[in-house]
Amino acid sequence: MSNRPAFYIGGFLAVALSLGVTSAQAQDFGREVCREIGRTVPEPLGDRQGHAITHTESSCKTMDGLTAGAVRSENSLFEWDGTTATLVSAYGVDRGPGGGVMALQDVDAKIDLMVTAGGRPIGWSGSGHSIVTLASGPWEALKGKTISWTARSTGLGEYEVVNTLQ
Repeated sequence: MSNRPAFYIGGFLAVALSLGVTSAQAQDFGREVCREIGRTVPEPLGDRQGHAITHTESSCKTMDGLTAGAVRSENSLFEWDGTTATLVSAYGVDRGPGGGVMALQDVDAKIDLMVTAGGRPIGWSGSGHSIVTLASGPWEALKGKTISWTARSTGLGEYEVVNTLQ
């Protein structure tokens, strides 16, 4: 899921269109392209330098893999300590072209901000895990499954997520 003044990752990961996943090995779950809705600006907490939160709303579309065509709405809250952020809370809702709906809850996530020698932000990368908390229609068999994800910024307010079903 997420993720962050233009640093959110999503989190919160896509949905499989083919659901009979029984292998103990991780399975490619899809690649998402995401865009923040509005501008995410860090909110300093005022207790120490570099301590802030970011709240982000994003929209993602799964471009390939088992989840091609799914669209997600996601929401996240991260706590920043300098150039590293940790998840406070995040969730997403996926809607698929075949009528399936899936809700995901992020259980952990970390973001690392990349900065120049002068301290200017130039991007971010992150990773985390999500749990499918609700699944209907063709995605029903995914309820309770864990999704691992990695993410990276691709532009101002834009990022890419790669998901793996565990």
